[in-house]
Amino acid sequence: MLAIAQVNAQCPQFYNFYGVASNAPYWYSCSGNNFNLNIQSPNSVGPYTIDWGDGSPISIGSVWDPPTSVTHLYTATVDTFIVEITQASTGCVIQGVVVMEEASSASIQIPIGGLTQACAPQDMEFINSSTNVSENTMFIWDFGDGSPPLTFDYTNWNQTITHTYQENTVDCETVVTLAAGNYCNTVQ
Repeated sequence: MLAIAQVNAQCPQFYNFYGVASNAPYWYSCSGNNFNLNIQSPNSVGPYTIDWGDGSPISIGSVWDPPTSVTHLYTATVDTFIVEITQASTGCVIQGVVVMEEASSASIQIPIGGLTQACAPQDMEFINSSTNVSENTMFIWDFGDGSPPLTFDYTNWNQTITHTYQENTVDCETVVTLAAGNYCNTVQ
């Protein structure tokens, strides 16, 4: 175990989205536009290569000293890219992640012909019609009847969910809420 710690200590770190040096940095773009990734390191990096993860040519450099940045343009998209920085002299490989998306926005619809009002006990159906959904999106459904909230990943998007309201758990009117979040906004 000590040998692994010694090898990792030799690997350079890179500043993440928040400006914190990391061996596994994450960078985010929440604008929906092109994204210029500017990578900086607090360490000097000897001969290196960078695979940007988007199919573009690998970048090669001989010396990378602070505060120099290496920049790459990602075109507007919703996607996640693995950035691999290899330092030739040590064999260190640092993997970072670029996440490009926009803040998710939760939305609920009632299926065509579905019930909009009923008194318990009753099954009710709801469609997750949220927008700006990516593979990083999480959803939390709260049916307003005291039952535990249900958490789903991005695959819940555009799906119909059925909830059974039990007698004496709600009046004939309640509020159903759906929260959606990703790297660009948190689920609350």
